[in-house]
Formats: sequence, C-alpha cells, structure tokens
Amino acid sequence: MTNNHEASANDYLRPLRHLSVYLSGLVKGRLWLKVLVGQRPFSRPGLRR
Repeated sequence: MTNNHEASANDYLRPLRHLSVYLSGLVKGRLWLKVLVGQRPFSRPGLRR
C-alpha cells in the first residue's frame, strides 16, 4: 500500500518539478538577456538610469 501511495504522490509532483525547471530556465534566460543588453558596446553611460 505504501508503494501505491508513493507512486501516486510522484505522479502528482512530476508536473510541478517540470514547471519548476521550466521557470528557473526562464529566469536564467532573462538574467542572461539583462547581462547581454546591459553590456551594449555603444551605450552612453550618462543615459542609464
């Protein structure tokens, strides 16, 4: 009975794990985008806020 309960708990948590991995990937992607956009070679330092 314990194995059945653990299996159903794993089936329930699996989509949450996928969502977590997906969201962390998005956050990392946005951070990289910020780094790349923030490091523009032709930007003027005086115009940054």
